[in-house]
Amino acid sequence: MSTRPWPVDPAALALGLVEADELPIAEALLRDDPAFGVEVERLRHTSERLAEIGAPGWSPPPAPRLDLARATARPSEPVATRRVGRRRWRVAFAAAAAAVAIAGVVGLSRTGGPAPAPRAATTLELRPVAGAGGHARLVVHTTGEAELRASGLRPSGTHEHYEAWLGDRRGRMVPMGGFRVGADGQADVHMTVEADLARYAFVDISVEPDGGSGTHSGRSVLRGPL
Repeated sequence: MSTRPWPVDPAALALGLVEADELPIAEALLRDDPAFGVEVERLRHTSERLAEIGAPGWSPPPAPRLDLARATARPSEPVATRRVGRRRWRVAFAAAAAAVAIAGVVGLSRTGGPAPAPRAATTLELRPVAGAGGHARLVVHTTGEAELRASGLRPSGTHEHYEAWLGDRRGRMVPMGGFRVGADGQADVHMTVEADLARYAFVDISVEPDGGSGTHSGRSVLRGPL
């Protein structure tokens, strides 16, 4: 089946439900796009088969008892019964054919349920600590990919760099990655976070000496709660 996005729904054309202003577009598609015509004919054939299968086994519900006090000389009961029956059959048939068309075009899952919504990314605003300047935003995607964008930071000095940390409520600090800040005071850092963020309480940015011990220096400049 073609999954090409047409401006006119081929199922609507097969069922005769196309609006008047869409008819010129549908005619142009039938003339210029063979795949569209094939799809319309396939759906039209399906609807005809449904009519052949469903019509013999269908019967209208019994008509309500006639209220003689409100009856008139006009024989309204048989007409009303036939009219209701035809309308219900058209609605039932259109719904069945539309369901077949949608199932073919969209491709329903075996479970019949909607796909689960993806989890949202975690976004943190990091604010200055202890009189330091600057600001940063950290976005951690569900894939573990993280983006840190900072501005207003002091340029990295000789033999030092900035380090991002995950901190828990007991004060344990786990490094996420280091980066340097140029003369413009900005940083655009991409890193991977493999830890479970639910186990940590905050994110910290500190100034660290190059070739240090790998532990937090105590010189925090930015921090934000998780």
